[in-house]
Amino acid sequence: MNEILSWILALLPVPLTASYLAPIIAGSRLRPPDTLFWPLSVGLGIGIFTILVTIIAFTGLTPGHIWLILATLWSISALWGNWPRLRVVSETCWSQMMQGKISKWVWVAKGLIFLVVLGHASYYPFTGDDEISRYAYLARLLLEKGKMAAEVRGYPALLPAAYASTFIASSGIHEQAAKMYPVLMSAMTIWATYALALQWFGRIAAAVAGLTLAATPLFINWAPIGYLDITTGLYFVLCAFALELWRRRLDTGWALVTGILAGLALWTKQAGFAMLPIIGIVVITQAMRSWKQHEPTIARLTLKHGLLILAVALASCGWWYLRNALYDGWGGAIPDAGLYHLLIAPRNPLQLIPFLGNFLDFGWLTAPLYIAGLAYALNNTRNSTVHRLLLYCVPYTILWWWRFSFDARLLLAVLPFYAILVGATGASAWRHIVAITPYRAHQFIGIIVIILITAAGIYQAKLGGLLQWATNPSASYAQRLTRAKGDLYPTVQFLQMQIDPSTIIYSTDVRIRYYLIDRPIIVGYPNMSNLKPGDILVIGSWSKSVYNELGLQNNPLPHLDDDQLFKKLYTGPSDKLAVFQTLPS
Repeated sequence: MNEILSWILALLPVPLTASYLAPIIAGSRLRPPDTLFWPLSVGLGIGIFTILVTIIAFTGLTPGHIWLILATLWSISALWGNWPRLRVVSETCWSQMMQGKISKWVWVAKGLIFLVVLGHASYYPFTGDDEISRYAYLARLLLEKGKMAAEVRGYPALLPAAYASTFIASSGIHEQAAKMYPVLMSAMTIWATYALALQWFGRIAAAVAGLTLAATPLFINWAPIGYLDITTGLYFVLCAFALELWRRRLDTGWALVTGILAGLALWTKQAGFAMLPIIGIVVITQAMRSWKQHEPTIARLTLKHGLLILAVALASCGWWYLRNALYDGWGGAIPDAGLYHLLIAPRNPLQLIPFLGNFLDFGWLTAPLYIAGLAYALNNTRNSTVHRLLLYCVPYTILWWWRFSFDARLLLAVLPFYAILVGATGASAWRHIVAITPYRAHQFIGIIVIILITAAGIYQAKLGGLLQWATNPSASYAQRLTRAKGDLYPTVQFLQMQIDPSTIIYSTDVRIRYYLIDRPIIVGYPNMSNLKPGDILVIGSWSKSVYNELGLQNNPLPHLDDDQLFKKLYTGPSDKLAVFQTLPS
């Protein structure tokens, strides 16, 4: 019974943080489009909640603090929210999205994809390498120390604070409960993509864009894992939508919301800085247009709003990067991917069109759709909406190619915009199909295409959690993690059981510090002079590549077979991790 209660307490913060702003937004004068309502509510709600958790953590963080924050936020909603309007918005939004037989099939397909993602997230504990070594580790530090310690810095704190809220609220670590945050944000990214495509290109384009994004194997594969590229994409799309509404209305409220969303993009990942110059270009372009139309008052108001957006964005999250600078200097204020990864970026010319250069990542059937979307953009170069879409994704893609092309996952931040181009392409193609085929024929074609794209995406993503629920539901934590991560957890168990807790561990695998948070662990790539007799050295199979690529001198790898210097204590079942003890010389 206590375990069930603990799980409930861990899960409750997710829906509570996702929905507390909905009544306030419903009662505000912003009047967002109905299809934008829930992605905006969830994105703002989780973002603001995690900022509050982080700020309070500087003085101390207990279960009482988490529940007090939630109670306060919901009390404000109850006093100033608009519940009847919320019900109307929800009903209207759902009816709009379910219009037409094809739309129903699209939502069935998205529901199936969501079920696969949810099954995987709820079966496996943390499995992403960065999820374990960065975000979950920082969340566990908040739990263990009960406050914001100096070690919790570098990468922005949205996901660590979200994870920590589930840990602290239940006074324990329930990893599958914490993973509901990335699952929810992934679902909202699809919804927001649908909403923006609907705004720009209509209902058919919205359905195609949402399904294309949802069925992309790269998206499905990362949706249940706590990496922040999809969540960054959510804030990029929400920010683009808010900026579009501001541009049309020149409303101070939407300028504020745009600034907050840009700030939350920074609060999610440092890639959010890419949104600031885009906002600047849109603002300046809008102001110049007003000047040319002899409307200087509107031009000046536009520039004032632009400064307001920038100020709010930096106020929302700029303080986190200033804190990094206080600890690590200005060079360390904005974390990077690491020198090794930057050096191995392939920069293949074909990757400038990533759907060609990384074809399999984007899917057998969905990669050609993204390529078709780019072709559509080339054929509609005079369309101002297409210009804005390309502004959001092309410069980012070029930066990715130059610095980060070692991993296609990083493009998930702008993939929604490419999906919207696919939506516009699909809407145009669908109009031609409808014009030349009978009703039953084009309906049949649409349903077959939906089934094929969905099936191909699910098959290529190879998420097996739902199958494991059916065949092996009683597997232990260790069994689930070993199945997902190979040598990692067996090595952790060896260190826990066989190595004295006071022994210094040098590890090239940064993930193990999450599981051994109370041990003296030094992560990195030590040289021989760092190691003292009795120290433990954990070596990953990738270490040779890192030592060579970075040109690190006096590395221990050539000496590991010398039984006068090292004693091998353990090798993982897959030979990916090995544990050595340094011997007295």
